[in-house]
Amino acid sequence: MILLIKLVLVYTLTYKKVLSNKIIPFHYNLHFTITPDLFEGTTEIYFKTKKKTKKVILNAEDLDIQSINLFVSDKVFQGTFFSEKNTVDIFFHNPLLTDEEYKLEIKYRSKYSEGMDGIYKSNYNDNTLYSTHFEPTYARKAFPCFDQPDMKARFRIKITAPPDNIVLSNSSLNKKDGNTYLFNDTEPMSTYLVAFVVGKLESIQMTTKNNKIPITIYADKSDIKNGRLAINVAKYALDFFGKLF
Repeated sequence: MILLIKLVLVYTLTYKKVLSNKIIPFHYNLHFTITPDLFEGTTEIYFKTKKKTKKVILNAEDLDIQSINLFVSDKVFQGTFFSEKNTVDIFFHNPLLTDEEYKLEIKYRSKYSEGMDGIYKSNYNDNTLYSTHFEPTYARKAFPCFDQPDMKARFRIKITAPPDNIVLSNSSLNKKDGNTYLFNDTEPMSTYLVAFVVGKLESIQMTTKNNKIPITIYADKSDIKNGRLAINVAKYALDFFGKLF
C-alpha cells in the first residue's frame, strides 16, 4: 500500500504538474510551417505576472526547442532552459516585474505524432491530411503553452502549408499570402480548443434564407458529393430554428 501511494505521488508530480498561477497569458501568436516529414513552429506568448519571478514554466512535450527570447519594451533577453517530461523550465537573469507586459518567443520543431494526438498525419485516398487533436492536454505536443483549461487567451494562428493545400482553423481567414494562411484572432479560449486541418480539400457552400448565414462543407474530392445532404440539412435546420426562436 505504501509503495502504491508513492507511485501515485511520483506520477502526479512528474506528469501532471500544475502550472503556477503567477503567470497570466492573454494572447498567443502561433505560426506553424507544415512539411512532409516534420513541422516547425514559432510561438509568441504575451503575458503578465502577478509576482516577481525569474522562472517561467510552460508545458511542452516532444518539441525540439531551438531558441527562447523574452521581449519587454525595447529590450530582448535570452532565457536558459531545460526540458522535463512535459514541461520546459525557463530561467532569466533579471526578475520579471508585475507592472510589465512580456512577450515570450519560442522557436522549435517536431515530428508528427504517431498517434491521433497533437499534430498528426493521415492518408486518405492518396491524399495526406495534417490534423490536430489537443484535448485534453495535447496542445503541448504542438506548441509550448500554458496547457491548462483555466489559462485562457486569444489566439492568432498562421499556417504555412504545402502547395495546393487548403487550411482551416478556429476562426475566419484574414488573408492568404502564397501558401501562408493568417486567421483572425479567436475569442479567449483554452489551449485544447485550438485546431486546424491542412489538406487537398474541396468545398460546397450555401447560405441560409433568413439570416444569410454562410455554410461550408469541406471534404476530400472523392467524397465532396456526399456533403450535399449534410449542407441541405444544416441549411434547413438553421432556417427552421431561426424562425422558431
